[in-house]
Amino acid sequence: MTYDLMILGINTIDQQHADIIAMLERLSVHIPDPSIIVSAIDNLADMLGEHFMFESNFTNAATLSKETIAAHKQAHQHIIDMLITIRDGVMKTKHINHELVMELIDVVKNHVEQEDVLYVSWYKSYRKS
Repeated sequence: MTYDLMILGINTIDQQHADIIAMLERLSVHIPDPSIIVSAIDNLADMLGEHFMFESNFTNAATLSKETIAAHKQAHQHIIDMLITIRDGVMKTKHINHELVMELIDVVKNHVEQEDVLYVSWYKSYRKS
């Protein structure tokens, strides 16, 4: 299953979202070696960190309320916390919790569809000026 939600119209961010979902989907398949799973999770955490920094440049510059920006950052932290929970589970059990991975995929998709769209109109008007 490939995630093809290019709704923001900000090519770099849309591609990052698609790459993040693709990495999560790879985690949802059976991987027998826990060290490979942990390495993949660590790579995903790095990718998320870079993405969240890149995205925060837009939310901080946009004309969004402080509350909206704070909620956006809190949503990012929730995604990181879920990934840490998945990683900790692998370290303890040597297996990945596929249910939790699928839940995280849904959380990321919902975040893009419901929260990231808030700064798109600002970005598009910014690019025109």
